[in-house]
Amino acid sequence: MTPVVYGAAVAWGVSQIAKVIFGIARVGISDVDRMTWRLIWAGGMPSSHSALATSTVVLIGLTDGVSNALFGLAFVFAAVVLYDRAKLYHMYDVFQKKFPVLAEAAFDDPVLRDLVGHTPAQVAGGAVIGSLTGLLIWWVL
Repeated sequence: MTPVVYGAAVAWGVSQIAKVIFGIARVGISDVDRMTWRLIWAGGMPSSHSALATSTVVLIGLTDGVSNALFGLAFVFAAVVLYDRAKLYHMYDVFQKKFPVLAEAAFDDPVLRDLVGHTPAQVAGGAVIGSLTGLLIWWVL
């Protein structure tokens, strides 16, 4: 396997574990089912999608250079992923204003709340984890 695949897997794993840690810090250990669910699913702080995509870009740039088509493709892919994760959260905000009763019911459900995308801070957190993971994998391998 290439360092890019290792980096993507490690970035995803680190961000999923970080979600559990952030979740425990926010709501406590009492909701173990939700913490277990966060370990395997999407949503919350940090964005695993952003971590995976950013790690991929960093490792392709470090291993193959930044002046080739593969890096350009990875960069565009990562930009779309990061934008999409944050845009989905914004769409939920618009939905909340148009349909407040439905949005309130969705927000009261912790599982649904985690599925509405990411805040810009969550996307940025994932990007930082992905970048640092990419650099670490490149340095180690």
